[in-house]
Amino acid sequence: MSVIIYYDGNCPFCDRYVHFIKLKETAGSVQLQDLRHDEEGRRGLERQGFNLDEGMVVDLDGKRLGGADAVNALALLSTPVDTFNRFNRA
Repeated sequence: MSVIIYYDGNCPFCDRYVHFIKLKETAGSVQLQDLRHDEEGRRGLERQGFNLDEGMVVDLDGKRLGGADAVNALALLSTPVDTFNRFNRA
């Protein structure tokens, strides 16, 4: 499974979330894409209808989810490795 997480590196919640969640055990390849440093990528996602001021975007094997749907998908993929992941998965 291929996972790309597009997020705002200047958002304290987003930055901490993507670094705390452990997906490699369940998802394999995980790529983090900070859209503060990728203006072209940000514009492309906005053209696809994603409002990046309302949350991150997750690409799961080519299917893109935004906002709450993205966070939910990541929660379902997370493992019960530590307290944060167990809480997030619940």
